Amino acid sequence: LKTSPVIANDGTDERLFSGCEGDYRFYSIRTKDGKGEKTATTKEPECYFPSHPGLCEATSHIIVGSDEGELYALKLDGLGEAWQWPDSAQERGTGLQFGAPAFNGNNIYIAQEGSTGADSLFLFQDVGLQCNRVAAYGVRASVVDAPIVDAPGNVYFGTDSGYLVKIDANLSSVIWRSKLL
Repeated sequence: LKTSPVIANDGTDERLFSGCEGDYRFYSIRTKDGKGEKTATTKEPECYFPSHPGLCEATSHIIVGSDEGELYALKLDGLGEAWQWPDSAQERGTGLQFGAPAFNGNNIYIAQEGSTGADSLFLFQDVGLQCNRVAAYGVRASVVDAPIVDAPGNVYFGTDSGYLVKIDANLSSVIWRSKLL
């Protein structure tokens, strides 16, 4: 396995969901007996899902990034693709990987590495069969792990330059930055 698994019930069984670098697949494995019955693959051959997956409970989609630079929403029952972002052929294949997602309802907060070493934090809305990019915030550093969301919807994330940042739910205004190092 390449990532930490996420656990969810597909309507019939409790399952673990995780990607494997060795065979380029993303697996759905029953927790009661360890059987892996369903798999998904990326659009590009020999690409895999190196990002840590997350469950969007509002839509019952597993959200995971691929090493081709795509973000996928996979359905719990069968791992069929609900949507992929970007959905435009000219934007595909950046190779810039996504991190681990955080959720607030159907809002997805996720960082994507930047080509210059500075990441972007994105806000997407999972609206069922498609994804809407709502906002992006240029971080000017690398985002460390997954962001988190508090009860009012504010987003927190850490950077490799030693800052903890609190930003509003729309990613439009930094509320505070605190140097931890």
